[in-house]
Amino acid sequence: MNLAIKTTPLTTTPKLIYDVLIENQQDGTVKAILLGLPDCEDLGNTETEAIEKLSQSLQTRLETAITETTFLLKIYGLMASAIICLPEVFCIS
Repeated sequence: MNLAIKTTPLTTTPKLIYDVLIENQQDGTVKAILLGLPDCEDLGNTETEAIEKLSQSLQTRLETAITETTFLLKIYGLMASAIICLPEVFCIS
């Protein structure tokens, strides 16, 4: 049995919509918080700057997640290729 993983080209990026909470801080800065994603927030001097920084942080976080997932899939692939397949045993090749 073969395990096929479908991937999409990196050139097509789906548009995702996120809920962002904007808070004016006592020191005059603006905090943008991405709701539903722990520890994803940024500060800026303006609302626009805070949102731009938040967007950059989210992009970095997503790129890291993709890199880590790719690494795990490679490890899994190496482990799967090392399985000795016997008759009537489920194997991934």
